[in-house]
Amino acid sequence: MSETFGDALSGVREESGFSSSRSFFNKNGGAGFFDCTYRHYLNIEGGRALPNVALTRRIAAALGLISDRARAKRFVKGYLQSLFRDEDMLHLVAFGLGDAQEDIEKSKSPLIEAMSRVNQERTFDLSKEQSTWILKSAENYWTWTILAHDKGSWNADRIVEATGFDAKTVAKSLRKLVKLELAEKEGKSEFRCQLAGRVFQHPNTKVYTTGLQSLRSYRDGMASSKGKTLMRYGFFSRGSERELRNYFDYLIKSVQGCEVVSKQSSEDDSIFFEVETVVKRILAL
Repeated sequence: MSETFGDALSGVREESGFSSSRSFFNKNGGAGFFDCTYRHYLNIEGGRALPNVALTRRIAAALGLISDRARAKRFVKGYLQSLFRDEDMLHLVAFGLGDAQEDIEKSKSPLIEAMSRVNQERTFDLSKEQSTWILKSAENYWTWTILAHDKGSWNADRIVEATGFDAKTVAKSLRKLVKLELAEKEGKSEFRCQLAGRVFQHPNTKVYTTGLQSLRSYRDGMASSKGKTLMRYGFFSRGSERELRNYFDYLIKSVQGCEVVSKQSSEDDSIFFEVETVVKRILAL
């Protein structure tokens, strides 16, 4: 007998880098993204419930299955096994759809390539101390962010020139990064992040939850003083909120697809940019 969907989901979740069901649920937006309670999600992993199509799609999106055929196959097979509860029917469906994947797996769209690259990156879990310090001030955040996204070396003067921050504050931030083991000193004045290129995960703590607003203000402040809006596109319509929520996972993954142009070096046209998708409820009739 093949494994059930709950078994398959638990295994794929661990293979995706989430050691616990709670971390997977919370780090992907919690109830706001999945549109279900954590208790309901636990019932699914425990094999006590089977998700509907909308929730299954959200779970698959959070796991990044579009770019990993092996994990996607285990996920879908487990779902069908729990749905049909019949080995012969499962084999019939697999046989009937056997060639379908060949029509799409050679796709080289930027979105699929980007998601594949993200999933292949090794994540790095920041400690509570590291996360708290990064979120404490704009100087801390940007000094860390510049180093974390560049495999080259930086000194205080270059960071001051780029950001406009106070030189003494930047120098202090660089020294603290070394103490936190988030950077290494090279020579007399150069610093580099030995973890550059990793996908950094903040711990799911109250400090991070409240610090998110500060993080947004740091980015907004820098965009206001040093940057500009490169593009703005809006769409206005009337429709079902329930149906629109089913589309959220595609919006999220489309934005993540911009990772395809990410760089880890100081090239001439290299910039920090933020791509944001906002869905607003304006008027309920």
